[in-house]
Amino acid sequence: MDMPTMEPGKSISLADILLLLMNKKKSLAIIAASALVFSYLLVFFLVPPSYIASSLLIPLEQTNALSTSNILKGISNISLPFGSMSGSSQQLELFQTILSSRTTLTAMVDQFNLKKRYKQKWMFETLKMLSKNVKISISPENALKISVIDKSPKMAAEMTNYIVEYLNKKVIELNIAKARANKEFLEKRYQDVRANLEKSEDSLQAFQQNSNIMEIRTQVRSSIDSYAKMESDLVLKQLEKSIVGKYLTAESPQVKMLTVEIDEISKKMQELKTKKNPGDVLSPLSELPQQAKDFLRLERNIQIYASISQIILPLYEQAKYEEQKSIPVIQIIDPAIPPERKFFPPRTLVACCSAAAAFFISALLFVCWDMLLPRVTDPQWIMFLKTIGIVK
Repeated sequence: MDMPTMEPGKSISLADILLLLMNKKKSLAIIAASALVFSYLLVFFLVPPSYIASSLLIPLEQTNALSTSNILKGISNISLPFGSMSGSSQQLELFQTILSSRTTLTAMVDQFNLKKRYKQKWMFETLKMLSKNVKISISPENALKISVIDKSPKMAAEMTNYIVEYLNKKVIELNIAKARANKEFLEKRYQDVRANLEKSEDSLQAFQQNSNIMEIRTQVRSSIDSYAKMESDLVLKQLEKSIVGKYLTAESPQVKMLTVEIDEISKKMQELKTKKNPGDVLSPLSELPQQAKDFLRLERNIQIYASISQIILPLYEQAKYEEQKSIPVIQIIDPAIPPERKFFPPRTLVACCSAAAAFFISALLFVCWDMLLPRVTDPQWIMFLKTIGIVK
């Protein structure tokens, strides 16, 4: 059939278009309804529904049986995080990291045999699909929401509750591992301090017996005690800085404050060693007799190691307690339950959009044909259009 011959015609107004659509309203209604039903059935049979189950939780406040701030009373008011992270925000960040980790996703794959369920051959493909089905978000109230999407509502709830349980277990393991490392560090330090303390006590006793020095005059004693106290404070500050440095950066205010205090104590010790200012009652150490200096060194070591022992022992006991502690670290506000309504696909929305699209496309085609029809003069084309129902 040859292309239809056209002849010029008058332009079509908006009223003509509306009139045309009114005449074709039955056809438009049938097309829209057909598209609505067809698209709904298509989605219903070809796209399986997905369900989302959610659980809401908050981190529990961790309290230590032995408060570190009380242990370090007189040194500084600082709390060291032996077995738990400080601050709910930091805990939530840790929770997000654990939940998004490959280890957690792999545990879920093994627990629920997701390679078979997702019909995947390779683990990385399964993990990729699972990561898209696990949703993690933090509310403005610092609550953690964990959601899992699955084709089965029961499975979605089970997977969500499993990942919450796994999170709690993993955080406890991390806390215990940190406490164990602290215990081993403090245990070795405490053993070294005890050995050095016993050695210093034996050395002082032997020195007194060999030199027949059992007591020294008051001015020398004051100089020795003053220097010994400063050196003891210096060692304690250095110890505190080394412990704090395991958790805080060098730019943190606590570390900077300890650095300033250490420098000040070192400066005063150097002045006591070499200088004697007018009006000072204490004699500089450089003017003390050699026996007094030896006595000072031995007695100073005893004071230092005794002070360190008093600090390390409670910390060591706390670390042992934290290592054995396995209490829950999260509080579940809303456990996951099987959802009653599907999460995806939105069948009604898809059907309505399809019906609307079919209606507007059909209306456009009718208008186009109406614009072309008056210009068609070929009888064969007119017969063809009548045959297919475009014109009567």
